[in-house]
Amino acid sequence: MKLEARSKKLINACVIAFLGWAVAGILLNSKQLDSVTVTLRPGATEHKDRTILIVGKNDEAADYQLKVRSQSAWIDLGTYANRPIGDGLTFFPSDSYPTRTIQEVLLLDHDKLESDTLEQGPLEDSKYQGSNYEFSIQSSFSLQAGFHWFFATPVGIAILGGIGIAIFLTVLSNLNF
Repeated sequence: MKLEARSKKLINACVIAFLGWAVAGILLNSKQLDSVTVTLRPGATEHKDRTILIVGKNDEAADYQLKVRSQSAWIDLGTYANRPIGDGLTFFPSDSYPTRTIQEVLLLDHDKLESDTLEQGPLEDSKYQGSNYEFSIQSSFSLQAGFHWFFATPVGIAILGGIGIAIFLTVLSNLNF
């Protein structure tokens, strides 16, 4: 009897510790990507569109397209067509992405035939300084982003699987055959 009571206490303590760890992980990783601002570095020259033969204008501003890599997928944050970078261009995501998963930025001159890579590099502390461009990420607190991050981890997937199995077994045990 004593062994059974100890086992229950140990199991309860493990469950509480695990839930505390999960909640802490969710709260600590609850920052979502709000925007990415791209600016031209001091002394750098702005990229201009190429002209093919006589088609198009000379010195037309680039079509800036920004992508960020989150885990293994590239997320397109949009394109500013024929717009000079000036004091900076700010790109906004169409969905919620945890900043914890954003690993890399890619700035392109988006063209119909072939896009030119202008800058690509890893993000460290929500910033990246390339040879010609600087990138700055703005984020805000979001529990949705924290849950999205947590349930994409192997532990989160196991928890979801366990909850699913528990619900299935509960339903199955209440069926009358």
